[in-house]
Amino acid sequence: QTRPTKRHSTDKDAEVQEQVRKSMLTLGKQQPDRVLAMCQDYLMKHPKLVVTHRVVILQTIELIVGCRIEEISYPRIKSIISLASDEMTRSKEVIPDWQQAASNILVAVGNKHINDIMEEILSKFQPGLLPHFFVVQTLANLSDSNVYGMVPFLNAILGTMLPMLSMAKQDNMKWVFSSALCHFSDSILEYLANLDKAPDPTVRKDTFSSEIYAAFDILFNNWLQSRESKLRLTVAEAVGSMCHLMTSDKLEEQIPKLIPSILSLYKKNNEHYIISKSLCQVIDASVNMGSRVLETQLDSLLFALHQQVSAPVDYSNPPTVKNHNEVLRCFSLLANSFPDRLVIFVLQKLENSNERSRVGSLAVLRHLINSSTSTMEGKKLLILASIRQPMADHSNKVKKRVIQVISAMAHHGYLELEGGELLVRFIVQHCALHDTYQRGQRPTDPEEVTNESLRAMCDNTLHLLTTTVGRLADVLWPKLLYFLTPPQFSNATTPLCKSLIELGNKKKNNQDPSFNIDFTQEAESTRYLSTYNNALEEKSFLYRCIGVTLQQCFNKELVKKQLQEILLTARHNDAIEREGVAMGVGLCANSHLEGTLAKLDEFGKSDAFKKSPSIFNLLKERNDVEVEKVKSTLILCYGQVALNAPPEKILNRIDQDILRCISKHFNTKDFIKAEPADSLRTPVRPLVMATCANLMYPSSNMVSFHNLGALLGRLSPRCSDPHPAVRTAAVDCIYTLLYIQLRYEGFSLDYKDEAVDSLLPLKDRLENPDHSVLYKTCSDLTKVMSKRLPQQQLSTLVFMLFEGLVDSQTNCCRASSVILNTLLKNRGGGLQECGWPWEETLSWPVRSLRW
Repeated sequence: QTRPTKRHSTDKDAEVQEQVRKSMLTLGKQQPDRVLAMCQDYLMKHPKLVVTHRVVILQTIELIVGCRIEEISYPRIKSIISLASDEMTRSKEVIPDWQQAASNILVAVGNKHINDIMEEILSKFQPGLLPHFFVVQTLANLSDSNVYGMVPFLNAILGTMLPMLSMAKQDNMKWVFSSALCHFSDSILEYLANLDKAPDPTVRKDTFSSEIYAAFDILFNNWLQSRESKLRLTVAEAVGSMCHLMTSDKLEEQIPKLIPSILSLYKKNNEHYIISKSLCQVIDASVNMGSRVLETQLDSLLFALHQQVSAPVDYSNPPTVKNHNEVLRCFSLLANSFPDRLVIFVLQKLENSNERSRVGSLAVLRHLINSSTSTMEGKKLLILASIRQPMADHSNKVKKRVIQVISAMAHHGYLELEGGELLVRFIVQHCALHDTYQRGQRPTDPEEVTNESLRAMCDNTLHLLTTTVGRLADVLWPKLLYFLTPPQFSNATTPLCKSLIELGNKKKNNQDPSFNIDFTQEAESTRYLSTYNNALEEKSFLYRCIGVTLQQCFNKELVKKQLQEILLTARHNDAIEREGVAMGVGLCANSHLEGTLAKLDEFGKSDAFKKSPSIFNLLKERNDVEVEKVKSTLILCYGQVALNAPPEKILNRIDQDILRCISKHFNTKDFIKAEPADSLRTPVRPLVMATCANLMYPSSNMVSFHNLGALLGRLSPRCSDPHPAVRTAAVDCIYTLLYIQLRYEGFSLDYKDEAVDSLLPLKDRLENPDHSVLYKTCSDLTKVMSKRLPQQQLSTLVFMLFEGLVDSQTNCCRASSVILNTLLKNRGGGLQECGWPWEETLSWPVRSLRW
């Protein structure tokens, strides 16, 4: 069994090494002692084995120890400790890969055998001698992985370490000591925070205070001034953690020097997260011990923190996101001690004309509203008054932050106060925004906040306020009804109606007295709208409201009744009203195609199309005119139904229902001949020519394969199904679906697409269950789907793949992860154009899982 290992572990191919490691781990899980003995024996017999191959074997030992520690015999544990310690310190020079691999073994063993590990490590951590770099690194990592086991040793370790600090001359040793002190401090704090679980509950903070302060003195007064950026940041991080363990009088003495020193680091370093983290810990420790001198630093703190929070956040760069969050936490801590000064500072910054400054202030305001509820309770009216100024800002970036603040305010009782209705109006107003770009155009600035994304954000916000903030019901009902008729809110009809239906149903089901509104005894919005339609000037808009509301209605009888009332009571002589009726009926057909077509057919056979007898035919001419107008309404209705109905349903109904019914009322044989011969420029002529052209050259690409994304999302994870036949069938299905999509886009039956055809050879690959092959196959498959998937289908595919992450088959979960990863790399930017609040919901990275 050792010979293949020897041959393959020296193979330079990284993939082969990985396979060797996996194979050895599989064996090691079954027979840990035996495989560990083989690894040890091999390393001892080959002392000159190259580092990369030693690392493979050491990593294998670590993995076996990590998952089978309980099953390994004690003598084997002792020999593994000795081996790892020797491997780690054999070379006095730092060779990171090799020595880190050995150190990791000691840390893994230390989770169960801490006393044996410490006996070995402390033998190489002697007073008066500068220890090996990785001896200190191992102690630091042990304090992370086994807090309860290590903290009892830390007092002695700190006592031995203090004289070593002055001996460290090289930056790498200063760095590792600083890192260790940071880890030690964090471990002690975690131990103290969980004393009820600790083996020794008598441990106290002052046990470590004097040693920690002595170390702090060296780090802060000497090492923090280093020219090496990496060392400065690590020292700053350690100083922040150590503050919590210093006595109150020592910390109070240091604050006037400590805070300015940390703030000065912002100008010296490009990476700001560690600085903000350290600053946050210093502020936290100062607030906890009731510092009196902290207030003297408040002005400089607020100024620096506001600069940081106003910097753009790059969501593809995690450190900038972490920095932003740490800065917000600093504001929260300061708000608890200095609420008045902090709120006044933030509100004054809202008046700044600089866009970034306003955006930063609004981010702080939102955070304070959400995190410091008791502190902000007395400031609500002041904030309500101050938010009006940024509401009038022309910048969409500022407006986006305003909407986030309003959402936070809604969850904490601000909107019920006087002036809260203005914030509701602001949300509705931005639900009605018109597009920034025409179809096909894209923003040039990746940071730009378009009207489309702002509108989608407001739609989502209104929905959330309606469904999740129960106490807002009386603010939104019936006030949202008042926004239905003014023309400036016409684009907001759909979200308004959705919210009104949600609110109305809740109030009706709960038998809430406020369900009944003063202006009518029946509170259904459809009844209200149809009862008052003759009293309102905006007829076309009103019928559109009715249509959208009927879309959401599940009572088919009520839908038919409303359609009947609309068609019979409309004033067909009024062109605007005819168009409005047609639009309302068409919108209704989006959800109720069968019922709408049946009602239109019934209406076409009704008395409205029969000329009523008149005395001596005196009224003949008038009746002819009235019937023609009713026919016009009906034909317009069929046109709107064809436009708004689901494409996959309407195609089969065009000939059978729509054209057949229209032809009964369509008497004019030749439109162009009927036009005046002496005038070429009549409105009818271009319409006729365009219609003829469309009839001669019908365009399939106007129809979308609306559920392609959903189908691909369900099928693609199955390409990694454990059953080979399922994998092959899934590829065949995807291949067929993509060709169906090509037909929808207008390509001919004999058209061959190179990318789609490349899917068929993938079936041969899928016969191989090797995980790396499946990974590559899923990635290649996704690239083809990504290329052919229409933009509007993208978000549906992504959400279906989210469901695939919890598939009952583990391989399919992994496939969903790979497909998501590849898809987001190729098409992630386009999700913003689909109206997805990308920064809010996907600020976390999607990574492919390991098979």
